[in-house]
Amino acid sequence: MKAEGITIVGASAGSGKTYRLTREVTEAVAAGSADRVELPGLVAVTFTKKAHVELEARIREKLVQEEAFEEALQLPLAYVGTVHAAALRLLQEFALDAGLSPNVDVIAGNETKLLRQAFERSLDEGTRQRLVDLAQRLELRIDHRTGRTDWVTPVADIMDLARSNRIAPEALRAMAERSVDGLLALLPTMARDGAALDTALAGALEEAERSLAAGNDGRKNTADALKLLARARERLADGELRWSDWAKLATVAPSKACERHVLALREVAARYEEHPRLHVDLREITLAIFDAARAGLVAYRSWKEERRVVDYVDMLDRALDLVDHPRVREELARRLRFVVVDEFQDTSPIQLALFMRLHTLAERSVWVGDRKQCIFEYAGADPVLMDSVSAWVEREGGRRDRLSTNRRSRPALVHACSELFSAALARHGFSAGEVAVSAYRPDDARLAPLPPLGVWVVETANKGDDAEAVAEGVRRLLERAAETPIIDRTTGEARPVRPGDVAVLVTTNEGAANLANALHARGVRSAIARAGLFETPEGTLLDAALRWLLDGRDRLSAAVVDALLGWRGQDPDAWL
Repeated sequence: MKAEGITIVGASAGSGKTYRLTREVTEAVAAGSADRVELPGLVAVTFTKKAHVELEARIREKLVQEEAFEEALQLPLAYVGTVHAAALRLLQEFALDAGLSPNVDVIAGNETKLLRQAFERSLDEGTRQRLVDLAQRLELRIDHRTGRTDWVTPVADIMDLARSNRIAPEALRAMAERSVDGLLALLPTMARDGAALDTALAGALEEAERSLAAGNDGRKNTADALKLLARARERLADGELRWSDWAKLATVAPSKACERHVLALREVAARYEEHPRLHVDLREITLAIFDAARAGLVAYRSWKEERRVVDYVDMLDRALDLVDHPRVREELARRLRFVVVDEFQDTSPIQLALFMRLHTLAERSVWVGDRKQCIFEYAGADPVLMDSVSAWVEREGGRRDRLSTNRRSRPALVHACSELFSAALARHGFSAGEVAVSAYRPDDARLAPLPPLGVWVVETANKGDDAEAVAEGVRRLLERAAETPIIDRTTGEARPVRPGDVAVLVTTNEGAANLANALHARGVRSAIARAGLFETPEGTLLDAALRWLLDGRDRLSAAVVDALLGWRGQDPDAWL
């Protein structure tokens, strides 16, 4: 497959991405365009409903400004929406051509929870306990505050990755073997006699503790080393010495003067990576995690088939199969002329496959995204995938473009961020030319007294203190509002800062709630995103239960009730 007709546009935050997309679409559908695209032949994909609404509104506004009233009225004929909405519309429009039912009941928003419930229900008690024991021995994803390990998340991650890459459950066993081989290849060659290593460690530990105690120089690091040796001896005697204990013993560090007492112990403990039992534990937990993921995928698939429902990944999977159907492919090739993709850096492998299929039919595509944001791996996005696709497009006849002007921020702030992040992202393989941008806005004399960047230094002991300190900083900022002038977006006039001008980024929803409470206590109004009543588990259950009671044939609502309560498909009257 060639990349001719594909343009990948790099667009940093504030560089006019939506403006570029809007221009691409309006120019393509304009009446005077040399290669005019009819609106039913347009596919414009966004990654959120909010972005879809904004893009559609801007396209319609631009068409009206250009007096293209007929095109503005025909905009609903285009495939404008999220990738899942586009996939659902394809399924509903062409299902009969492919011999499928056009009725698609979608489990919206609960697939992650349902997926976890499916694999947890699919595991027998013996398998579950085996995973727990292995996770504890290896301290897998351990929370040191509670001592709890987590094998569930790796299983769920494998399930998510398998589905987003169209990997069948049956293929996971072979992948598990390859994963084990790759992991063990990173370790030293396995020792022949694990019992001999255990005996050597016990002897070296006993001698090190005796010798270090006799030569104790009273220093804190020596005292800490003695505590470590005593704790390891107790765990060894109880048969509870873990691999992390071996690793700590391999780096035990008393004072420099006492170091000679632990050298032999370090040497023996450092061989834990050769221990046959460690190799066996790693092999067993890897195979067990992959097998749990396989069982979960099979159980989830059966659960959906029994209830005749699909989730978002299923929609993409079915859409991919659909566009490969000869009759559907012929019709779409006749109809589609232009594919636009927003936030391309968030594309998962299965979404990319759909975009590639659609491009082969439309033969013209513009994919807009910010490669820098891909390092966060949001929603299954893969930085390597983004890099590979970009390189392939350039190599196979496509084109790369970049929006290099920031239209949002003051020149001094743009320059400062360009310098800062050019250096910070260099270790991730980004050249300065990919990161640095120029400023569109001119310097404004009204903002001259205000530095473009400030730093608040806080002395806090915990997250609660963090929220209090930031809230107090905001209060003081607003108390001296005239010292922070703002250019009003509506009037263009300079004015003092207001609460609505201030945004605070936090890492968690809990942190946002703490900060909002701290601001409220200081009389500062704030707004945070909150889940609506019907987005809570209780609200979801109530909504589904009421719909099901009104219509016992509502399979989707019945499936939600069953998933939340484990009701096993009984009728509404029995449930009541």
